[in-house]
Amino acid sequence: MFDAQQNWIHNNDVQESIQTVLSVESSENIFEKNNFLHSFLPAIEHNAPSSTNSWQENYWESARYLIEETNPAKESWSMLNASVPDFQPIEFGEVRTDVIKINEHIIWDEQSKTINGGITIERGGHLVIKKSTLTFFPDGMQREAWISVMPGGILEIDESEIYGPDKDHDLRINVHHDADIIMRNSKLHNASSWVESHGAAIGFQGKSALIENNTFENVYCAFSSEPPAANIQFVNNTIS
Repeated sequence: MFDAQQNWIHNNDVQESIQTVLSVESSENIFEKNNFLHSFLPAIEHNAPSSTNSWQENYWESARYLIEETNPAKESWSMLNASVPDFQPIEFGEVRTDVIKINEHIIWDEQSKTINGGITIERGGHLVIKKSTLTFFPDGMQREAWISVMPGGILEIDESEIYGPDKDHDLRINVHHDADIIMRNSKLHNASSWVESHGAAIGFQGKSALIENNTFENVYCAFSSEPPAANIQFVNNTIS
């Protein structure tokens, strides 16, 4: 587990695994009355000194562990028989990429829009989102939920709120080389991803960025820059 807090891991049977438990930067979790059997690598906690978990009455048999458990169980715990649900195949859905293409000067002023897929601002395009609310809500098997500012494009967000999906998709704003972004006095919710590179809420490779007086809420990484990024102003923002 990674960056996990306040979970209860109880009454599990883990057998012949590569590693029974790997806890990284996780705290206040309870590991209780589990059977850890025949692992190749020992159980490990890799946490800051102040990040502690509780290990109580786990049965390790021949599984090794490098954690502090003072009262391991002397024999294995009996496991409840879990009923297997009757799984049914889901209806096939075609993979889609719905894109709104912006290739001229467009202003969305005091609007509320639901975006099913992505937005691409092409060369010569200039999208202004002002006093508006955008909600990314992918319907079906959409490839991505994103805003891409292509070379020669401009994105301007002012006094607006943008909401990414709660799950299944990651919202990203990708600003490519020779592109510009201005974002002021706005809020960006549910964006970015920690599972791959260029996963920031705003990934910037452009020629200028002014990110000022904004709130980034529920994001793993608010802003990242990659070459040939230049002329970046990231001022007075709140990130949570």
